[in-house]
Amino acid sequence: MQNETPFALFQCDKMGVGRRFHGTVVVKGTFALAQGKLGLAAKQRDIALADEPWDPAAAERSSLKHAGEALLVKPSTDVIVTGTVQAPGGTPRKTWDAAVEVRRRGETKLAYRAQVLGPRCWRHTGAKGGR
Repeated sequence: MQNETPFALFQCDKMGVGRRFHGTVVVKGTFALAQGKLGLAAKQRDIALADEPWDPAAAERSSLKHAGEALLVKPSTDVIVTGTVQAPGGTPRKTWDAAVEVRRRGETKLAYRAQVLGPRCWRHTGAKGGR
């Protein structure tokens, strides 16, 4: 297969049910959002061939930093947003709403909303316990 895109490409055969092999193709593009416009990022991320845990020393108990992308069956596309959120106007707040929308020709195709919490920490004292 010849890759004529600016995106990373990985191709392999994977064994499925009944010991049957299936052709698997992974294409990955990395984009950056700047001034309300989505464009191709200057640095493209590599395809993750395996899960990457946050804590490699305790991988069996760790949550995932990145999930492996070379899967036999993947019924849809992943949209992963990584970044930093700041309170509107730069004024510190306890909570505020954030959203990500993917639009095509003015029509919303995907929308996710979340409530963002300001900095938090847990403190434990013998008298009051955790708070």
